Amino acid sequence: MSELGIRIKKIRKEKNLTLQQLAGNGISKGMLSLIENGKAQPSMESLHYIAEQLGVEVSSLINGRSIEDYRTILAEIEADSKEIHWTEENDEEVIRSILARTEHLQAKLTFDTYEEIRLKEIHLLMNYYQSKELDDTSFHEVMDGYERIHVYNRLLRCYHFLGEISFSQQDYHKALQLMKEAEQRVQPHWYLVNQLSQLDLYYVLTVLYAAINDQKNTEHYLKQALAIAKNEKIFYRLDDFYRLLLIQAISKLDKEKSMFYLHKLKLLDEFSEDPLMHTYAAYCEIHYVNNIEQDYESVHSLNQAFFEEDEAEFGGFMRELFMCEEAYAYYMQEDFESAIAISKDLTIPLYLNHPIDLSIFYRVFAVRALCYQSLNNIEAAKRDILYAKDGVKEYPQNVYTDFIQDAYVKIIN
Repeated sequence: MSELGIRIKKIRKEKNLTLQQLAGNGISKGMLSLIENGKAQPSMESLHYIAEQLGVEVSSLINGRSIEDYRTILAEIEADSKEIHWTEENDEEVIRSILARTEHLQAKLTFDTYEEIRLKEIHLLMNYYQSKELDDTSFHEVMDGYERIHVYNRLLRCYHFLGEISFSQQDYHKALQLMKEAEQRVQPHWYLVNQLSQLDLYYVLTVLYAAINDQKNTEHYLKQALAIAKNEKIFYRLDDFYRLLLIQAISKLDKEKSMFYLHKLKLLDEFSEDPLMHTYAAYCEIHYVNNIEQDYESVHSLNQAFFEEDEAEFGGFMRELFMCEEAYAYYMQEDFESAIAISKDLTIPLYLNHPIDLSIFYRVFAVRALCYQSLNNIEAAKRDILYAKDGVKEYPQNVYTDFIQDAYVKIIN
């Protein structure tokens, strides 16, 4: 007798049902008897019917685990996964632990319950973080599973993950295509998508349209998001939106808008008392002072004050961008040796993927090239300016790419 048949028969007897009562109108009594005795295998349609008649989940028939078992396992794994910061070596041990605990479940899991689908998703994610390879077919089965049980918030999170992979590869059009597909897929069920997930979707679409320099759609999704935040009095993502708006305004040298969005960002920073938000706000202020106010001496003092007071809080995150601002300020003050010294070991951080952010960073290589030229090191100047010029060749035009182009003309010509 098969384990499946044993479980069906055991539950039937526990519920005091006869073969005929369980069979009902959906399956013959004879076929049910064959299934219980391991002499026939039910189709998935029949299996779902039997589970419904018994009042249990299909998974409890297939592998003997109840939904409560999966809830317990999932709760433990969700708690562990929240401890992962993705930057620390000990995170690898947590990932391996989660993989080990979910590996033996995979063959038994169905796509019938949220708990099972989520456990499949977590396993695929942990495997990707370890190997950088994604089982695309299984991941789309997870997405289909979420759609089937109407869990659209998690479906959107899956699309975010796929979009992040393309974004990190700087394939902005593919990332945008994925997120537009996500929007279209959930649109008929928009009322089932919570407002935080709606804001996440609009934020990502805003960022991606900005990346391809589509101003019309950037503003469209930005307005959609800010309307939700304002109407529902939700502060979630507001700092991200204002940061994006501020950097865009600075990249166009729009002083009025830059001042407005910097003011908004600083108010949110004071309100949140969040170290990460404070880091972003501090950098944005320094970037504003450097590029709009052009008060280069203040850049040095702001940088020094931030690192003296806050470096322990943020552990050096974004330090490279602060150093770019410092080098630019030194160059504009014609302190070429200091600009070179502070920027000589800078490399593009892995966390930078947006064209505007990358343009800001590539500018430091143009700065360094101009400094080398002023110090008569022409070979180093040509090396750095060619690197900067090549780096931004596919990016939309902005004040940073213009600076690089002007430097290229000065050095190469």
